[in-house]
Amino acid sequence: MIKLIIYNLSGKIIEKQLIEPQLIEEKTLGQRVRITLDDEKTYEGLTDNTFDSKTEKKLVLFLYDIDEEHNKLRSDKGISIFIPLKKVAQVEAIRFSNPRWGSPLTNKFETVEEWRERMKKYIDNKGQGE
Repeated sequence: MIKLIIYNLSGKIIEKQLIEPQLIEEKTLGQRVRITLDDEKTYEGLTDNTFDSKTEKKLVLFLYDIDEEHNKLRSDKGISIFIPLKKVAQVEAIRFSNPRWGSPLTNKFETVEEWRERMKKYIDNKGQGE
């Protein structure tokens, strides 16, 4: 079983449950997620379709090629990370966080307010000559 926590865009928990690994895709597809493995290692990005290899099912995490500091795409390429589903202990997802739906363009697991605060600091620092 995988612990699933889903937040709304402002960071409030709206769903928390244990789910079967095969259901993770339908609950998180296209959302910004933080995945915690059984060894405590974490990954952040957007979920893509799961992938069946000959030996095991994998959760696919997609990362935009983005300059996070300036909030701009570097290219139209991306990186896919294949994570063995059997190693996933917890998935946290932010509902409706896909940039194609108007959410901020970022690979980071952050709420809209956290993103705004980060961009505000960047703008403030840029105005001070940094």
